[in-house]
Amino acid sequence: MFIKSIDVYFGPGVDPSTNSYDVVCEIRPMVNGYPGSTAIASTRVEPSAIYGSVNGFRPTRMEFTSPVYLDSGVEYCFVLLSGNDKITVWGSTLGKRAYRPTDVNTPSGEIISKQPYLGSLFKSQNSTTWTADQTQDLKFVINKCEFDASRRYRDWE
Repeated sequence: MFIKSIDVYFGPGVDPSTNSYDVVCEIRPMVNGYPGSTAIASTRVEPSAIYGSVNGFRPTRMEFTSPVYLDSGVEYCFVLLSGNDKITVWGSTLGKRAYRPTDVNTPSGEIISKQPYLGSLFKSQNSTTWTADQTQDLKFVINKCEFDASRRYRDWE
């Protein structure tokens, strides 16, 4: 599969006037069940381009400069990095309520009873040592490339 971008849902409070740190998104292979240390692709978003949301319904697109090929049979992850400890991202926790588009401070949606994806959320303070959290998931959308096989590429006309 080829991916072009990942939509990430940031929490409120991202203030570009006080935040000078970009957010970096890296695609990495998994190594022995944990995020590896080598990025195969990365992109960054400046603070002014981050959409923070009080209810997790407006994404920030982390777009790669060219499509990223992910080989079948290989586990991958994406890692978000920033020098700002005030940046938050939306996620869910098993047993808690989901936010609806009209919710602001208190979620009123259904109880989250299962994880939507096969995978784990890992947390790290140094991008080297990782701790798995089996009860939480990050809110994201991976945007795959779609190619039109009926069209042909031509160098010259």
